[in-house]
Amino acid sequence: LQAGLTLAKWHLLQWGADPALELRSIEPLHLTAGSVSLTFRDAKGLTNLNLASAAALTDLLGGVGVPEDMQAQLVDALLDWRDKDSLVRLNGAEENFYRSIGQPSSPRNGPLKSLDELGWVAGFDQDLVDRVRPLITLYSTFEQGSQHYAPEFLAQQLKNSLPTSRSTSGIYHLYIKAQLSNGAKGEALAVLRPGQKI
Repeated sequence: LQAGLTLAKWHLLQWGADPALELRSIEPLHLTAGSVSLTFRDAKGLTNLNLASAAALTDLLGGVGVPEDMQAQLVDALLDWRDKDSLVRLNGAEENFYRSIGQPSSPRNGPLKSLDELGWVAGFDQDLVDRVRPLITLYSTFEQGSQHYAPEFLAQQLKNSLPTSRSTSGIYHLYIKAQLSNGAKGEALAVLRPGQKI
C-alpha cells in the first residue's frame, strides 16, 4: 500500500493542478513482490453520508440494488444514528435497539467519523457497506453526488435526480488496491485535498 501512495504522489505531480481529475484509474503497476492499482475520484461524485437527505440516501441504496422494502429501514436507521436526538424514526433504531442486540456501541447522535462506522448502523452488513463504499464520502460539502462526477452506472440510473453541476469539489478519494505475489491482498482509501502533501 505504501507503493500505492508513492505511485499516487508521482501521478499527482505529473498531472499538476488538473481540474479534470474527476475519475482516473491507473493501470496496475507490476512489481517484483506483486501489483498495485489506483483510482482517483472527485468527492463531488459521491454521496456525503453526513449531509444526505432521506431522498438522497434512498437513491444511493436503490442504486446499489437494495430492495425497495428495505430502503426505508436502512435510511431511518442511518438518520437516527447521525441525528442529535434519541427519538426513534418509524423504521429507525436508537440506543435501546443497539443494547438489545448486544452491540457495544450506541448511536453516535452526530456525524459519522469514518466510512467503516456505517457497519455499526442497524441493517448495514459488511456486504452492503462494501457495495456503497465506492459511492460515499464524509468529506465533500455536497449532499449528493453530481451527475458529472458520479460513477457511470449510478449517474445513468439516477439521471433525473442527481444535480448536474460540473464544478469540482477539490477533494479526491484515492483507492489503492495491492496484491502480493503470494496472493495476499490489501485495500486502502486516502482522501486528498488541494495542496496536501502525501
